[in-house]
Amino acid sequence: MLKDKLRNETFKTLAVSAGLVVAIAASGAFLVARAAPAPGKAVKLASATFKSKSNTATFAASCGDEMTLDMRPDPAWVGQSFAKDDCWAPKLPAFVDGYAAYTTDGKKVEASMAQMEKYIVQAHVYQKCIASFVVAKRAEADSKHVPVDKAFLVIEDHRLAASKANEKKVATQVEITIAQYNENGSACTDGGDIVF
Repeated sequence: MLKDKLRNETFKTLAVSAGLVVAIAASGAFLVARAAPAPGKAVKLASATFKSKSNTATFAASCGDEMTLDMRPDPAWVGQSFAKDDCWAPKLPAFVDGYAAYTTDGKKVEASMAQMEKYIVQAHVYQKCIASFVVAKRAEADSKHVPVDKAFLVIEDHRLAASKANEKKVATQVEITIAQYNENGSACTDGGDIVF
């Protein structure tokens, strides 16, 4: 049930993201290219579970049973304040290796679930901050009888979409942690779905 819901949400996110990428390219938002990592530089992931099997690959695939999710981090500019909106994205919690967490009687797994809940609350505050700023900019533009800068709107929309996608990344990380923990012989026998 959760996998189907997650898969549907992932497809929706991918469709929205693809539309935003096209809009960013059309508006000439060159910020993406400036903030991207230099070619050939590998990006470190939070866990050995996701490490690349090849020294030449920049990112490792993270696939599970019928589940694929892009776990790559966003460029730094996505989470930073833009156009003086003073909205800063919360830091993504670190991935907890469920296999290693087995030795701690589940305390690390419980901590990862608590971090996910805290992150989601902070992400909603961040998203509301952006939305409020955009509404204020639209009102200011309307009062001056001028259009709102389209690049500004596209970038703020992208930041919102990235934040929502990051919520799913964090939830997926916790799901993977729990699955790993359960594989190692936890008390769970049915491997039931996680309900958020």
